Amino acid sequence: MDLSKKDELKAYWNSYVQKWAKDPEKHFRHDENVFKKISNIKFDPFALPEPYFGDPEHNSVVILNYNPGPVMDVYQHYKRGKFITEAKADQDYYEFAKAFPYLKKYKNNPGGKWWNTRRQWINRLSIHAPWEQHDKIIKYAPFAMEICPWHSDGFKLTPKQINSLADYITQNVLEPAEAISKSSLLPYIISVGKDYQVLFQELGFRQEFATGPDDYSQYNIEYPRKADGKRVTRFYSIWRSPGGGIYLNTYSPGSNSCPAGTFIDVERVIIQKVYSLLDENESFSPISYLEKKKGLLDVENPVNNYTPKPVSTKMQNIQALNIIKQAVEKEINRKGWSFPVYPLEHGIESVLFIRKQDLSISAPHATKTCQLIQGGKKANPFDYGFFDDLQVHIDRAMDRLYNYANTCGL
Repeated sequence: MDLSKKDELKAYWNSYVQKWAKDPEKHFRHDENVFKKISNIKFDPFALPEPYFGDPEHNSVVILNYNPGPVMDVYQHYKRGKFITEAKADQDYYEFAKAFPYLKKYKNNPGGKWWNTRRQWINRLSIHAPWEQHDKIIKYAPFAMEICPWHSDGFKLTPKQINSLADYITQNVLEPAEAISKSSLLPYIISVGKDYQVLFQELGFRQEFATGPDDYSQYNIEYPRKADGKRVTRFYSIWRSPGGGIYLNTYSPGSNSCPAGTFIDVERVIIQKVYSLLDENESFSPISYLEKKKGLLDVENPVNNYTPKPVSTKMQNIQALNIIKQAVEKEINRKGWSFPVYPLEHGIESVLFIRKQDLSISAPHATKTCQLIQGGKKANPFDYGFFDDLQVHIDRAMDRLYNYANTCGL
């Protein structure tokens, strides 16, 4: 069975859960459960196995997770759990999981709160995509693939155990994840936790990029700090699987938590690197990818999707500035915001900014203006090559536009 095919993924796990529901202990001991031999982890055979959550057809991003975590009997018990008695997960796991119940009907519990922090991080990552799709992503849930579908209080695999499970993890988790990610709004795979570093190494992944607290200064980024002034210890790395999938991992030592919002500038640099690697995969192009997926973003009004066209970097400053200005004005109009874009001062460092309309926005704490583009040097507007990477400047302008809108309460 090829679980990278979505119909077969659905059929396999529906059958798996149905067999579990008939006799939980018997199914747990069956050879089909490769995790029965992991003796150092205490799994609960009476709790619903949860191999994935989300819609493989329409999702924001694919996220890897170790396992479903501690048991909540009120939801997962094979007889009296709400996932069984109300949601009928034992009859059709696919339909149950498709809506990502931890983020909707069953969100008011520790599991729902935990997944919501993941979703908030994903929403922040969307700001750095090469096109504006933030509104689309916050409407979609992620697609989560569990390395192991069985519940336990703790979960940690040794390198030897990873190697013994290599075929299962590759065929049942990674290959489906990579196939699904090709149609995700963010077409890469994310994970949170240091243990993924070991997993990726043992499975033959190649590390393409890594950065941490001592490296951020090279990107001219102000490193996030705690209230006491000490640096927040957080690491990021990007990996390429043997199958060509691109994986973004982040971790903070001793924690399984997502990055805070203060890492937005750090993540801008990292996501730019992610997309440069995706571009190397089969001539992947974010622009052409969006063109192919317009229907997924906005079927009825594809013109509403922000789709900057590829532009030669060899252009006059005045041309580049006007292209950015037009992109910003289009997005402001689409959102219905009252931000006038003020005239460009060609060749001056502050080259593009917007102003808050005091009558239409009640946000006294927001500054009256927001600079969207900073030229970095004075230059003749008819010089060439000032904006040597136009897409980066469009992305930065969109980031600042959305951050300013949030500050204004929009």
